[in-house]
Amino acid sequence: FLACTAAAKDTVPSDSARKVKAAFLTLQSSSNDLKAWEEYLGLFPKTKSEFKRIFDPVDFSELYKNSHEYIFILNTAPEIKKRTIFEMVVSITKGGAPGCCDAWSALHSVAATYAVEDAPIFVALLKRLNSSERKHVIRFIADKENHRAFEQYQIIINKLKELNEKEMAKEFEDARTLRMRAKH
Repeated sequence: FLACTAAAKDTVPSDSARKVKAAFLTLQSSSNDLKAWEEYLGLFPKTKSEFKRIFDPVDFSELYKNSHEYIFILNTAPEIKKRTIFEMVVSITKGGAPGCCDAWSALHSVAATYAVEDAPIFVALLKRLNSSERKHVIRFIADKENHRAFEQYQIIINKLKELNEKEMAKEFEDARTLRMRAKH
């Protein structure tokens, strides 16, 4: 009986996960409501450890099962909230994060989409980071198995060059080369 109780208790989402889920459900039903966006973004994880705990826990609990839904909704945010989302993505990945696997893959997609859509904000956020943090964010975005099919990455590099951010473009090129040489 105690073992069953412990197992059942382990499957109960944390208070943080329940709040994120409730805000997500509200946002789904009213995606044009700025207050719903503020609530969701306010509860969305801001660090790698929070993100991992809620969307990618070792025991596959919390919000793991539908983590992509909680993350992909970020792509539908109103323009006024996009910088906030970009800041969250950078904050989560600046300490190093895998670019593959479920929730991380969804976050990777959001990061690449935002980098393509608003390169100047992306550059400004990267410039605020120290070189190690910037490298982590760039490697996170570069972490894709097949770069030949990852057109967004080359678009990011092209946009950086258009913005005369040649050094940063080179960092992206180097990260791509490293990733392509790595074993899958």
